[in-house]
Amino acid sequence: MKVSARPGDPPGDVLTLRGTKVPASLGGGIRLSWAHDADPDAWFKVFLNQIEEAVTQDHEYVIYPDLAEQSFFEVLAVGSGNRFANYLHLLEEIDGNKVLLTWDGSTSADTDFYRIYNDAKSGTIDYGTVIATVAHLGAVAHSWKSDALSDGTWKWAVRAVDDAANVETNVTTVTVVIDTYPLAPTDLEYTFDDGTDKVTLTWTASPSADIDKYNIFSNGGAGFIDYTTAIASVNSPTVTWESGAIVAAGTYNYGVRAEDASGKEEFNTDVTVTIKIKDTPIEEIPDLPNAPVGLTATPVAGGKIQLDWLYDTTDQEVVPLLFSVYYDNNTGTMDYVTPLDTVLYSTGTVNGRFLAFTFTTGVLGDGLDYEFGIRSESAAGNEEENEVTVTETADLTAPNPPTALAGAETY
Repeated sequence: MKVSARPGDPPGDVLTLRGTKVPASLGGGIRLSWAHDADPDAWFKVFLNQIEEAVTQDHEYVIYPDLAEQSFFEVLAVGSGNRFANYLHLLEEIDGNKVLLTWDGSTSADTDFYRIYNDAKSGTIDYGTVIATVAHLGAVAHSWKSDALSDGTWKWAVRAVDDAANVETNVTTVTVVIDTYPLAPTDLEYTFDDGTDKVTLTWTASPSADIDKYNIFSNGGAGFIDYTTAIASVNSPTVTWESGAIVAAGTYNYGVRAEDASGKEEFNTDVTVTIKIKDTPIEEIPDLPNAPVGLTATPVAGGKIQLDWLYDTTDQEVVPLLFSVYYDNNTGTMDYVTPLDTVLYSTGTVNGRFLAFTFTTGVLGDGLDYEFGIRSESAAGNEEENEVTVTETADLTAPNPPTALAGAETY
């Protein structure tokens, strides 16, 4: 997949165009998103492989290419009065992985169809194997496009067949060189060394046969990855790279792209990893679950207090394993070292887009105030550190009985 942003006419450039795969569970496709540096009333023309797919004023669009083939996306910013104009002349030239043959039809009146042949990159046309047939349309222009082809030099030929199945035997051929963008590497992972403060990236090699090197890109700790300038390259077949020591806090994003022997670099934007670093000292911030929300405390019979809270799964980095319940034990100072108890994430019940949880303490001191907090913890043992608390008074004392009870007959 190649993603490109191009200047339009005249509202300014489309910036930071990104393409990310949408999970199949959410409908699939590729979500394109972009920023724009000028006219807030600009329109955007979205192209897939130089074919216009949409005109929109939104800054994102979901498109559905054939994921088994190379895809090239472009977005142009245009003025409102030009949103239906033809802008193909502004699109980048791209090298595909298919062959388009064109020819003028036979002038023979009894021509029925045409047979397509190729050499399968052997150098000699195989006239015994018909690749495809194309109906005769008359003495006019004809065309045919192949399926995706592997890189290399291909020879092609076209012969006419008449109504009686006679095949003419011209030996005219055309040669086409297929030199596509390489396929992207996969399975990018990272490790961070707390001793050296260095990041090590590893990935699975591109399946393309002619990979020369892998280019490493970064955002420098903030913003989007800068794919205009590689920070490093490693020669194939090496599939690992180590950074220099990280010296500042930030959210570091890294991407890896494959480049072939002819200097063509593929254009993926989804083979990436994110590493969060804090300073003093420099160390990795682990992925954390979201903090609980909506914490409430309610006194219940017997000197106990019931805690209720919600968990929002939206944009979570990792699913919690459990929740730790902390309290101050009526000291006025929260103890976030030793939890009063834990509640498993698996016990939650669905409440709209949230999961709902509840916990009831044991018997507490009558009439005493207690402060409570809840924190989420991942399966790796990493706990988020929210400081939201609630305070409630334990009530162990039953109310006084009613007095002066009397009864009388009434209507």
